[in-house]
Amino acid sequence: MSSTRNMSTISTTSASFYGILLVLILLSSSLQIVMANEQEEEFCKYDILIDNKSMIVDKCYPSPASYQITGQYKHNVVVWNPNVSCASYSKHNNNNNDNKKMMYVHSSGLPERVYPMTAGSGPYIHTYYAAAFDVLPIPAGFYGTCVEGFDPELLQDQQHCTKTFRIARNPNLCQ
Repeated sequence: MSSTRNMSTISTTSASFYGILLVLILLSSSLQIVMANEQEEEFCKYDILIDNKSMIVDKCYPSPASYQITGQYKHNVVVWNPNVSCASYSKHNNNNNDNKKMMYVHSSGLPERVYPMTAGSGPYIHTYYAAAFDVLPIPAGFYGTCVEGFDPELLQDQQHCTKTFRIARNPNLCQ
């Protein structure tokens, strides 16, 4: 009888131990997620105003439209538009270095300006991306130009709080 009671006690103790261990693992994972979310929220302290109203993520806005960046991290924000072809820019500037990606940067670290958008070439609806960076990956001051070496895919570990919005060349396309 004593041996059965000891086995039962060991089983109960083992189950309690593994239960506590599971709870600790889950708490640790939750804590890591909370810390990552807090860091992400820290960098989300910027806003994009489109035509003087807070941007709605992924919303389509008819052109012409303009945006301005506001908030605590406004100086760390880059806005880019992958729908603009930089091929003609590269040829025009005799840039034969095909190893570096060219990306159309709409603005970099200049929140005081108001930036017009038209979706003037390429697809009828352009998707713009904005993200805050720990340190700007390109110098502040780029505005409406193709930038060599700015590759958001390679910079994913440095960008935070990425936001997207769309601009349509024709107002009827946003419906």
